[in-house]
Amino acid sequence: MLRGIIIEDDERDVKLLLRILKKVQPKLSCAVFSDGPQALEHIRSQKKRIHIIFIDRQLPHMDGFTLAEKIRECQRYILTPIVFVTGYSMGQLDAFQEYHCYSYLVKPISEGTVRQRIGPLLETLGREAKPKKLKRIIPFNIGQDVKFIDAETILGLEAMGRDCYLYAGTKSYRLPRQTIDMILQEVNEPYFTRCHKSFAVNLKKVEDIKKERRNIWKPVFSCENDFSCEISKTYYKEIMELYQKYLSRAD
Repeated sequence: MLRGIIIEDDERDVKLLLRILKKVQPKLSCAVFSDGPQALEHIRSQKKRIHIIFIDRQLPHMDGFTLAEKIRECQRYILTPIVFVTGYSMGQLDAFQEYHCYSYLVKPISEGTVRQRIGPLLETLGREAKPKKLKRIIPFNIGQDVKFIDAETILGLEAMGRDCYLYAGTKSYRLPRQTIDMILQEVNEPYFTRCHKSFAVNLKKVEDIKKERRNIWKPVFSCENDFSCEISKTYYKEIMELYQKYLSRAD
């Protein structure tokens, strides 16, 4: 299923847009909100990724540009297509580009305009939403840059002070002011889980688990790396159940 969200306070515009979108891309299902704060809370709390976001320029409590800026602060939505629905013409183009928006629709909206401006995007999203195994590339904010990392290469996480360190392949990345729970939610894979108050591990990369000392176990990884972590008694039972579930499939 292709998931979208519409933030628009005019009920007539909402009904019109929903009707047009259903014709252009039948796979798209949209949640609807009439103001920015509620929509932002919904977006941040969703476990399943939202594929496209429609925002009215003028909203109560929070204007559309401010909402777009706050959405872009969510790491998983750095590159998600945002489409503004607005009464303004191309004179506002600079503002749309500032928030890295895909396009915009000028009211009154028509089916022809939707097909012209975002038809190819909706078609592409529909193909990508098919239930098949896709390579997951996840964007992470690292300092002033965005680093794109293949989820399958991630070995684990380590909490150090107020920061979190992500280990992928033979490299490590410092993620300032982020927690293990935040990154686990972003990656959102059942085989990638917390194993200690200070560590999380990708069980698909583990070939053995050995007893290190009393109430502490140590994963042995299937590839050379600089990541070393521990499994505490609190998480041991859950880790072993997941390990058997996912790793036994490779036998």
